[in-house]
Amino acid sequence: MPTFNPKKIFSLSGTNMNFTEGIRFGDAQVESFEYLDTTGVSGIVPPAAYTSEIFLETDTNILSLGEQYVVLDSASQVSVGELETYSGKAGDLIQLTGDNFYQITDVRFGHSDDLTGQFFVTSPNEINVIVPSGAKWQGISVSSSLRTGLNGSTSESSGISPNEFVIIPDITGLSTGQEISGANVDILGRDFNAVTGVNFNNLNTGITLIDSNTIRAKVPHGDVWGTISLELRSGLLVSGNDNLRFKSLAKITGVGPAAGGGSYSAQTIDSEVTFVESGDFAAISGHNFVPEILYDSKNFDLTSSGYLVGFGQQGSTGLFNIVSSTVMTGKIPSTCPTGKSNIFLYSNHYPEAFPSDVDFLLKYSNPIIDSVNPPSGLPSDTINIIGRNLYGITGFDITGHAVGAGTEYTQAFIAESEGGKSVTVTLGSNLNNVTYEAFYDIALSG
Repeated sequence: MPTFNPKKIFSLSGTNMNFTEGIRFGDAQVESFEYLDTTGVSGIVPPAAYTSEIFLETDTNILSLGEQYVVLDSASQVSVGELETYSGKAGDLIQLTGDNFYQITDVRFGHSDDLTGQFFVTSPNEINVIVPSGAKWQGISVSSSLRTGLNGSTSESSGISPNEFVIIPDITGLSTGQEISGANVDILGRDFNAVTGVNFNNLNTGITLIDSNTIRAKVPHGDVWGTISLELRSGLLVSGNDNLRFKSLAKITGVGPAAGGGSYSAQTIDSEVTFVESGDFAAISGHNFVPEILYDSKNFDLTSSGYLVGFGQQGSTGLFNIVSSTVMTGKIPSTCPTGKSNIFLYSNHYPEAFPSDVDFLLKYSNPIIDSVNPPSGLPSDTINIIGRNLYGITGFDITGHAVGAGTEYTQAFIAESEGGKSVTVTLGSNLNNVTYEAFYDIALSG
């Protein structure tokens, strides 16, 4: 059986060949041919020809010469040129250029059969193809399963771009939007096959590719507050959605007396033991205490030193210095609420603070009386006592007589104001030893 090559001269012989009006190799029409007297015809094998039947057409009949082998050679080799568009997102339409784009059946991104893009052959030298999801960082191959070279070789019926195509990934979410340095964060999305690294606010870190839709990255050290970007094999840097901003985290795990800060005595409050009161030096323990992410007091006072720590929700703050990435020490402010309150660190994005689930239990300090108003009076008078640490007051003495809970003088009423700064006392009428214009000599207890 004769062998034919696309774009090469062929000849067919027989009788009455001068009645031939058309020649087809399968569905590929021979554009022009000439008669070899009455016994033959000659022409050029169509470029799109492949192994199939050859048909001779006359004005009255179509004659099949049976299936004939069409073998590709160097002149009909499929080739793909360099990619002008070497990156894009899934769904993008890109253009391929090359030669001998005939009978093309597959355009693959990489070597997987699952990554064939939908394509449109617009000319023997041009194909438009839609980027499929999951495309890998490899060349784009173009092939025809209908055509082969000599002895069934497929190298002539396929070609691959000399440069690789890099699919641009999409970031759709994060496993967490805030974490300490060194912790793992999963980045969720699609088409992560060409990702080589992750940037947190321009700080680079390595990755583990879980699958094409999940990347695991370790949070780098430093100020990672900002957008997340992906580094691709092509050198491109792709940023995530502005709504997917990552925040740094300094995490408090505990608070207690500072080593070398003096002697501390224990106090039990509601079955909990505490050692620290206002003015004491305390140590905060935790993770990721680094200057880059904490609010430096020099932002509001160049003469001060330390980083801003919050106590409770009433605006009480203190300055603590970094001892290590896990320890900070400083003095408990005098404005710190007595009893249990939340302790937290302000971030370098002040006034935003880092979340904290640690509560701080401050000792009840001894009450201090600064003034009494009025300074004298009669039974049934109301006294306003101004001072500090006036928390949990349950009774008081007037010239040696106890008044309040647990005493016989139950007609006295005690009301504390917020902040431990004042106590209002209404005297019972049975305090008949309080004489006119006698000064109150007051001692508080609690």
